[in-house]
Amino acid sequence: MAKFVKVIMIVVLCTVLSSCWDSIELEDRAFTYGIAIDLVNKGADDNVEIMLTNQVIAPSGFSTIGGGGGGSEEAFRNISRTGKSLFQINQDFSKQTNRTVNAQHLQVILISEELLREPKILNKLFDTFIRGHEMRRGIKVATTNGQAKELFTIKPEHIKVPVDYIARLLEVQSFSETIYPIRIGDIQEDLITNMSFPIPHLKILDEKNIEYDGVSVFNSTNKNIVGNLTSEETKGFNFLTGRVKSGTVIFQYKGNQLVARDIRGKAKIKLKNKDKQNLSFAIDISLFANLGENYGPYNTYHIRQYGKPLEDEIKRIVESTINKLQQELNTDIIGLNKYLRGRHYSLWQSIKDDWEQGENYFQKSKIKVNVNVSMKNEGNAINTSEDRKGP
Repeated sequence: MAKFVKVIMIVVLCTVLSSCWDSIELEDRAFTYGIAIDLVNKGADDNVEIMLTNQVIAPSGFSTIGGGGGGSEEAFRNISRTGKSLFQINQDFSKQTNRTVNAQHLQVILISEELLREPKILNKLFDTFIRGHEMRRGIKVATTNGQAKELFTIKPEHIKVPVDYIARLLEVQSFSETIYPIRIGDIQEDLITNMSFPIPHLKILDEKNIEYDGVSVFNSTNKNIVGNLTSEETKGFNFLTGRVKSGTVIFQYKGNQLVARDIRGKAKIKLKNKDKQNLSFAIDISLFANLGENYGPYNTYHIRQYGKPLEDEIKRIVESTINKLQQELNTDIIGLNKYLRGRHYSLWQSIKDDWEQGENYFQKSKIKVNVNVSMKNEGNAINTSEDRKGP
């Protein structure tokens, strides 16, 4: 009897272990690589109708992703639906794809700036992305003018899937006009702590290319995008936050143009006056740079002579960024709020509700910038023509 029971148990276990009752075959899945969200109509009571566009990859298309070989057929499909709930729209996609939509490979979420100018809409949208069990915190987020879905229609060279191209573009940090990638996890943290933040802004250059176009500025008090930083102002933002990993700056020396390259360094914030009615900060920016181009009649033997004019130009860029953030956008994305919360918690608790509204302590704060640049390398030549002279 005991042997019979063992045999029955073995048969049952083999039956259970040989299959998964809730599994979905690979061919029955529709993999979402990118999501674009656009505004359709503004409704009453802050309700809006939105359009959700999924860039879907069929399993058969994976062999053609990323460039190189593959057939001539497109490896993706863009499908759009409108509604008032992201979750419901996404469920309805199954009616169009004839497959189960799967977001485990989602790389990018593009949102039209027009939609994000609506108060509190980002908080509502991200509830779905943060709550969904398939959503990863590393998904990259960006904004765009016009309809976000249009970026999914470009045809980049050597890359079969537009979203793959966009995801790689958002990773590029070799230019001082680009910021670090903003991901779902970063936005969730800033929304929870009520901190303002930048979002990379993209635009279509032509039918094959998209380019970085500064950043959108999200204000934590208004709960919406309040404006943009241009490419140069984004460069100033990177200097202020110490996130410059590379890049160039054009500057003048004795009326001649020079270009500094490979600029990198760090920034440090210090609170100089703790009186909340007269808050004063110093931001010390320390940078290293190499000489990229020299259009003047001087040789570069004494390369340190170019440090001061380069410092002046960087300071001009940085102060322009600060002025726009304080006086026009009244939004702190440079991290003074995070510095106060971490280093001067009691002071921060007393002013946090009036940082970007009410008393507007951020707008009233005095910010002094100190820039120190070390010129390290003039390249492979001191002179490049016989008419070049010493300093």
